[in-house]
Amino acid sequence: MPPCCCTLETGSRPDPSTAGIPADGVHRTLTALFRERLAVEITDPDTDLFETGVLDSLVFVELLLGLEQTYGVHVDVDDMDLEAFRTPRTIEAWLRARGVIDPIGQSV
Repeated sequence: MPPCCCTLETGSRPDPSTAGIPADGVHRTLTALFRERLAVEITDPDTDLFETGVLDSLVFVELLLGLEQTYGVHVDVDDMDLEAFRTPRTIEAWLRARGVIDPIGQSV
């Protein structure tokens, strides 16, 4: 059996408006978004978020909202390709393809 790729945390979720998100690039802020907003610790950037059950429909909506608030990108549901959200690595590539380098307030 392969080692686990992520950990689900239990307990209350921190308030996303006060969560301390590092300001040093897409990878670190995306990792923080998963940890602080979705209560999931991702240890492998190639984790299939759908197949592992990390993302269900409600958590997926929370992820999209977090991406919009953290990076200032609008996710158009009509043009959305779910494959872009399959792994943390593909999400990072999706963000970079939209010119995102750092979270809101940092250089783009």
